[in-house]
Amino acid sequence: MGLFDRLFGKNPQGSLLDGIELILEGFEFQGREESKMVWETPDGDCLGIYAFSIPPDLPQGFRRSSDYRAFYEKMLGDSGASLVEIKLAEAASVPALWTVVKVPQNPSGMSYVASVTIPFRDFSFVLKVQCAEHGMTGVREALLGDRLLSAGMIEVDDDGNITGNWNPDSEDFDKEFPEHPVSRARRSLTAVVGAVTLTPAILAAPAFSLPTE
Repeated sequence: MGLFDRLFGKNPQGSLLDGIELILEGFEFQGREESKMVWETPDGDCLGIYAFSIPPDLPQGFRRSSDYRAFYEKMLGDSGASLVEIKLAEAASVPALWTVVKVPQNPSGMSYVASVTIPFRDFSFVLKVQCAEHGMTGVREALLGDRLLSAGMIEVDDDGNITGNWNPDSEDFDKEFPEHPVSRARRSLTAVVGAVTLTPAILAAPAFSLPTE
């Protein structure tokens, strides 16, 4: 099973897609397949909306959103991918789970997958945008590294290991590096979460229990 299958489940069903809609200026609809609907974002990245007619592959009973961090990190395992962030969100007035994962590209750079899972008891929707790093890679990290090192906020040992306040993927830097893939991923997914709608029949379905903090 591939990494993204593990992240987003299997057996999506086209019929559920009739219960979700996205109309957003600047997002160009690319078509509907058996398992998803696809758009191109204003930044030229790929957005997919997936519908899964099976119970969400998420544990229930967690008290805090941070409990899901350990769950996702274990699922990613030694795949090479790493979890950038995870937090509670709301999409179409439904509690949801927001995640950003980064995956190394070959030969260099990173791809970022930002997703929001909208879970119900018996099915779920996943909004997912995938953004690849183009051109010269590592610019954000290099510039921030020089700045924070000069400010004494991080230290680098002889083996190149960084300690201190080092989080170049932080949302705090997105406005400074708007073309970086993690910035594009957050920007596009934020727009989608604010625009996606669900039909009344979907909203009336039994809920999935997510933490409240």
